[in-house]
Amino acid sequence: MIKRVLSSILAIGLILSNAVNGDIVLNGYVNAKTDETTNQEVIAEETQPIDISSYKAVLSKTSYTYNGNSFTPKVKVSDDNKSLSENTDYTVSYSNNTAAGTAKVTIKGIGDYTGTIVSEFKISKASISKTKIAKIADKTFTGKAIKPKISVKFSDNNLKKGTDFTATYKNNKSVGTATVTIKGTGNFNGKITKTFKIVPKKTSIKSLKSPEVKKMKATWKKIKSASGYQLTFATNKTFTKNVKNRYIKGTSKTIGNLKKGKTYYVKVRTYKSVKGKRYYGKYSKVKKITIKDDTVSTNNNGQEYILNTDSHIYHTHECVAARKMSSENKSVVKTTVKELEKQGYRYCGICANGR
Repeated sequence: MIKRVLSSILAIGLILSNAVNGDIVLNGYVNAKTDETTNQEVIAEETQPIDISSYKAVLSKTSYTYNGNSFTPKVKVSDDNKSLSENTDYTVSYSNNTAAGTAKVTIKGIGDYTGTIVSEFKISKASISKTKIAKIADKTFTGKAIKPKISVKFSDNNLKKGTDFTATYKNNKSVGTATVTIKGTGNFNGKITKTFKIVPKKTSIKSLKSPEVKKMKATWKKIKSASGYQLTFATNKTFTKNVKNRYIKGTSKTIGNLKKGKTYYVKVRTYKSVKGKRYYGKYSKVKKITIKDDTVSTNNNGQEYILNTDSHIYHTHECVAARKMSSENKSVVKTTVKELEKQGYRYCGICANGR
């Protein structure tokens, strides 16, 4: 009871104190004031925030194509009489504004404004044809379906198979040209087709010899998936000088008319013909051979012999066959039998002194 009386006394004191200054206070708030010049009471109106939910919101752009980045179109808000200012009269926030689909713009009134406006804009899917797809390297025949990894980039970002694209393979088991169809999913649409080659297995050189002067013989491993072989030889290891090719069905080849004493570099690769087109496998490891030289060293302590450089037969001067020999293939040298046989010469059977 005492507390109530004290509260009433304090309230009356507060009213009287403000009344001296011309203010009338009700419930702790000033809602009226006396104009000192006219001695009239003036009522103070309380300002209420304006609801912008019926205002017009215009986006600078309402349609985009997916590029991996967030889209934030500019927003202008106005009614028939006034344009509002962002961050003074309203704020803007965005959601779902990166991936393809419908993005949302939320505009909220602040300061003298209240209420919310929600606008939308579209983000279309990007075409898979706008991506960068790495070239697919040749694949070696295995007898099974081959599905190489596909590398797809968009704006320097690697796309994920199953999330951004799918890959479907065709003709990817036999030697020939295989296809892969890359179809956009998720944020991408459309499709694009790429090809890659399936080539026969690699072979290897089993032996490389120079059995005779000016000749070499190469033998290599047989490969079932091949229909033939390309033998390539040159006079330098980078295969830029005196390069020659031979195409062979079998697994060996003797090459003639080479420079005696010269070193040759040799490699072999497989090929298979499919619908008139050759598909080549990888080259074997390079091997080298020095061609046999029939040049006979002279020896002043030896005997003089007549050589047939074509048939590689040596004769004595007394031999009848030597006299009938063509000068084109005839050579006379003073040497030993040992040296002659070292260079691949055989003695003439009709020579009286063949040995």
